[in-house]
Amino acid sequence: MNTVKETPDLFASVPYADHAGYKRTGTSIDAARQANLWRESVAERVLCCLQRLGPMTADECALRLGLDKLTVRPRFSELRLPPLELVSDSGERRKIAINGRVHSYIVWRLKTRTE
Repeated sequence: MNTVKETPDLFASVPYADHAGYKRTGTSIDAARQANLWRESVAERVLCCLQRLGPMTADECALRLGLDKLTVRPRFSELRLPPLELVSDSGERRKIAINGRVHSYIVWRLKTRTE
């Protein structure tokens, strides 16, 4: 008789999906608190950038803010998802050539109060 094992959801119990976590007390807690403050600060700066300059890609926003794109890109995902849901995909794409290859990037926009 063949029994099929159910594959566990690898991401169901990710402990730090919405915040920086820690495993021990002391410096680990302090580092997690600083990381959470930094993340919130970057998200606020992203929102201000979109409000001032209008729709843009995450990489364009990073360039305007003087931050690394790998710091800014995750903030767009956080701002798009519940419970925040403050930005959305505009439907527009910008094609940018990098190292001879063309990549398509989402242009993000602030959501209106009625959305």
